[in-house]
Amino acid sequence: MTLVTEKEFIEFLTSLASLIAEMFGDNCEVVLSGSEQKVIAIFNGHVSGREVGSPILDIAKKRIAHSADGYFINYDMRDALKKNVKSSTISTIFNGQRYALCINYDCEDISRVSRMLSTFLTTTGSLGSTPDFSDDNVIKSSLEDIVTEIGKPLSMMNKQDRLEVINRMNNLGLLKMQKSIPEIARIMGISRYTVYNYMKELDI
Repeated sequence: MTLVTEKEFIEFLTSLASLIAEMFGDNCEVVLSGSEQKVIAIFNGHVSGREVGSPILDIAKKRIAHSADGYFINYDMRDALKKNVKSSTISTIFNGQRYALCINYDCEDISRVSRMLSTFLTTTGSLGSTPDFSDDNVIKSSLEDIVTEIGKPLSMMNKQDRLEVINRMNNLGLLKMQKSIPEIARIMGISRYTVYNYMKELDI
């Protein structure tokens, strides 16, 4: 059996980071960091203004330290980078050292286009707004209530906390709503497969 060396492991992650950055273009920054919490490799570093050797962001340190299942998906980096950046981070341990791969996508251009389209599509003469009782809105508001009750933000939750969230959502009957699993996964910043795994652990 051939064992992968740490050098080969880092080279693979660096190649993966390069591929992701190349595929998604100049607005997509991909960062590889190591156990010393410094940047090992970075592509499109202009998004955050960092380079190899730069320290990782404080919010990234917290997310890696409180990592549940090894990753966070689609979290907001506006407070840290002062612009509309959407991020996802995955971390793993190799030979006792923790490595993290982070994707930071600068959404400023997309946001501008979205605002232009919203303005263009706005109409007048509405007879008045009605409350939003859509499934997605019910799921979002219920999940927010559960998070408040637990007393810990989603970004700081460990696996046991997240299991508790899923259990309470089930008790409310929300897991049976149409397309609830993808929406719950999106709001919690995890994959739908993780939600299904939690449900299996909880025997739901």
